[in-house]
Amino acid sequence: MRRVHQQSKCYILLVELCVDLGLCLAIRDAARFEALMAQGVDAFTDAVLVAEGMLPDAESKLRKAVRKRVAAFFDRSSLR
Repeated sequence: MRRVHQQSKCYILLVELCVDLGLCLAIRDAARFEALMAQGVDAFTDAVLVAEGMLPDAESKLRKAVRKRVAAFFDRSSLR
């Protein structure tokens, strides 16, 4: 399995989500989340919530906050 460099864009985003929103479990599987970046904002957002044991559709307010952060990061990083 490929290890994710700690300064990868994905790792930076996961750290931001952990520090700012308290969603820290996804960082344990950063390599999987790096692959998810290619699937887009919604897939990445939902996977973060699922990693926390949440159902994305049941957490609409939190999902919106996470999606906003992920979309802004993707825009800054030219990942969209």
